[in-house]
Amino acid sequence: MSEHHYEDNINVMDHITNELMITRTIEEIVGFDKALTMTFLKMFPTVTHDGDIIEGMYKEYCKEYTVKEWYESLFKIGIQKRGDK
Repeated sequence: MSEHHYEDNINVMDHITNELMITRTIEEIVGFDKALTMTFLKMFPTVTHDGDIIEGMYKEYCKEYTVKEWYESLFKIGIQKRGDK
């Protein structure tokens, strides 16, 4: 997986983030971890190598950016790189 980086796939990260927003808004799933799981299940209903790669990249993206905080704030705060102000 080391050859796949979220920085090279920001458009995919943006798409997953949009899907998370839809999950929160329509399905009203409050917990971030559950919402992320549900989002990936909708996007990849069967086990796929590509799905595993994309999920890994997005989880790395979430470690480096404030995606969880954004989700839990009901999208009131922006997504920022951790450590940036």
